[in-house]
Amino acid sequence: MPVAVDTLIVGAQKDAEGEFFRKFNQSGSCGTIRVITASGTEITRPDRNWEKTLGDFKKLPQEERMPNVGALTNPDRRAPLNRLPQGALRIKLYSRGLERDGEGELVSKSWKENWQKLSSGGDWPAKAEPGYDYLWLTEADWKTLVPAEMKKGHQYALPKSLVKKIVCDPLTHNAWARNPPIWWNPKHLRSLEVDLTVTEVTATNVLICLQGTVLLEAPLKDAFNGHRAKTRKGEPIVGDHKLKFDGRMLGYLAYDLQKKALTRFDVVALGDYVGFYCDTNGLGEILSLPLGVAYTVDTGPPVPPGLWHRDDPWWRD
Repeated sequence: MPVAVDTLIVGAQKDAEGEFFRKFNQSGSCGTIRVITASGTEITRPDRNWEKTLGDFKKLPQEERMPNVGALTNPDRRAPLNRLPQGALRIKLYSRGLERDGEGELVSKSWKENWQKLSSGGDWPAKAEPGYDYLWLTEADWKTLVPAEMKKGHQYALPKSLVKKIVCDPLTHNAWARNPPIWWNPKHLRSLEVDLTVTEVTATNVLICLQGTVLLEAPLKDAFNGHRAKTRKGEPIVGDHKLKFDGRMLGYLAYDLQKKALTRFDVVALGDYVGFYCDTNGLGEILSLPLGVAYTVDTGPPVPPGLWHRDDPWWRD
């Protein structure tokens, strides 16, 4: 069975899979294809002739083609992706670029740009929407969101320990380019006034409203490939360009008093966004557009947060 892997993740894994991968000194993934059997035999053909490669594979002994997978990796089907700690909460994020229609209403942006001319198949239209990402809150994380006083009207600030996870990491447009236009960090935070307020208390649940404003700003050099930013024609982009997200957040959280668990996390962020959208060669453009990001509790497959959340341990462990 063919398997494709993310080299950045597997290359850093401290397990049998990581050790197996590092034997082949694979340093990157851009434009690189190598064919390696699960037992460690490389049958990559320089001419990339897949029919001949398949023929080479079929000539291998059955023990080469059908090795004992348990000897190479963790037999637990939930590993290595499912590293969600006990009691943690997984939030799914939806990122969508927006524009205004003829009546001034916000609608999904109709991407008409084409990144490059392909040798076959014509132009590739940039239409990938929306972008998905995941936010993991440990039990210790989400417990800081639970009000100290279960009383209607009780107000408290968003914990500083969660600013990067809840504000910085999610508020970027990750649907169009191969990487987000900017990886926000707390150093980019210019203003943050986000509070939580208890709006309803019943015998079983506490409803909490999260709302406020946020301003993130960064120089172009802090963007992905910003240090070598060029136009699509290859001309250097010069000037004091600022990337930003200037918007508001509004949503509701629910705490179950009987389960002692956070069971709801429905939040929307909407704001003016300026990002550098580029390919892996740094060719692109700076665009300003409204951006919407939605947060909701996720119970699907155990997908970890994106690789650009470099301060999170999930991809390194």
